[in-house]
Amino acid sequence: MDPLALALAAILAGLSFLLLLQMLITYSRVRNVKVILLAAGFALFFVEGLLVLIAQTGAVSLPAFAMSRELLLVNLFVLVFLYAGTVKS
Repeated sequence: MDPLALALAAILAGLSFLLLLQMLITYSRVRNVKVILLAAGFALFFVEGLLVLIAQTGAVSLPAFAMSRELLLVNLFVLVFLYAGTVKS
C-alpha cells in the first residue's frame, strides 16, 4: 500500500465526484443532452477512482484494477462519453 498512490486515488475519486455533481446540477438547469453525456463520463471517472482506491487500500483483492486492461477499458468509455458530449449537435 503506497501512501502516495492511495492519496492520488482518493483525490481522483473525490474530484470526479465533485465534477459529476456539477454536471448533474448543470443538467437540471439547462436540460441539454451534451451535459448528461459529460456527466456519464465523469460518473465513469468516479467509478474508476473508487475501484483504484479499493485496490490501493487492499480492503478487497482487486489486482485486476492496478492499471490493467479493464481499467484501460473504463478510460476508453470515459473518453467516448466526453467526446460524444462535445461533438453531438
